[in-house]
Formats: sequence, C-alpha cells, structure tokens
Amino acid sequence: MHSRFTPLILLLSAPAVCLAAPIATPYVGVAYEQQSISLSDNDFDTGMFTVHAGAWLWEGIGLELELGKGIDDDKQNGVSVEHASLLRYGLRLQTPSTPNQTVLYVLFSGATSKLGMQTAGDGIPGNNSFNGYHAGIGIGTQLNSKVQLDLSYNNYQVDESIDVTGFRLNIEYTFAALKR
Repeated sequence: MHSRFTPLILLLSAPAVCLAAPIATPYVGVAYEQQSISLSDNDFDTGMFTVHAGAWLWEGIGLELELGKGIDDDKQNGVSVEHASLLRYGLRLQTPSTPNQTVLYVLFSGATSKLGMQTAGDGIPGNNSFNGYHAGIGIGTQLNSKVQLDLSYNNYQVDESIDVTGFRLNIEYTFAALKR
C-alpha cells in the first residue's frame, strides 16, 4: 500500500541521494618537462618540475591546476634565462582507454609564467611575469586502474616575443578507479 506522500518524500530525499554519489573524481600528478625558450633568436634549454591536481567532472572532461618550478637555467651570448615558475589552470579532454590501455589527451589552459633573465650576471632585466595561454597534446598508458604514465608536447604563449615549448614525462594517480 502506497502513501500519497511517497512522491513528496522521494522528491525531498533527492538532494541527499545526489550528494552521496561523487560528482568529481580527483587526480594528482608529477612531471619533469624539458623546455626550449626562444628569445631574441636564441633558444635556451631549461628544465621544470611540475605538480598538478584536477578532477574529472564527466568522463574524459577534467579541470586542472598546475604549479611548476624551474630547476635549471641556460646561458648563451652573455644572457642567462630560467623559467622560474609556472601557474597553469584549464581544461583536460581525454579519450577513453583503448584495449591496450592507451589514451590521448589535449590540454587548454591559461598560464602565468615568471622568467628570470640576467645579462652578464648583473641581474638585468631580472624576473618578469607574463600571462598567456598553454596548449598541450599527449599520449599515455594506464599502468593499472589508478596510475597513468604519459608523454606530452606543450606550448606556452606567454608573450609575443617569447615562445616556450616542452616535452613532458608525467605520472598521474586517480583517486578512484578510472572509468574513462
């Protein structure tokens, strides 16, 4: 025997049922990126260590935040350049895993970079901050249901006179079983 209040009770309990199911699957990763910074017809080779965190909002669609720290600099023609720090925030789009556990992904992000530049050790022009965008494309393999290893190509457009590109080796951990 059903009560006439059953639909009302079910309707009122819907928010509790929705909150019980997770709406986002968090993930974290660490990476090393070998970068080339093109500045004034010179290419400077630098390295960067990054950490990122994000959440899969829907299957294959995630939001991501990344922090990076330069770990070395390069010197050419009396000019020393270092990609001192990076903040990246944006969208990750990833294909479902193939039968051999391979995934493809693209990244579209805003980026804030701090480049350290010195001329002959005198600190001029010093550290400069730049805002721009980032795009990346990568291929990865799922080592198990929670761990993914990938390689990506990244391009940072942080200033019209500076081009930063890099190849990144990344390992990523998802806190719930991958359902992508």
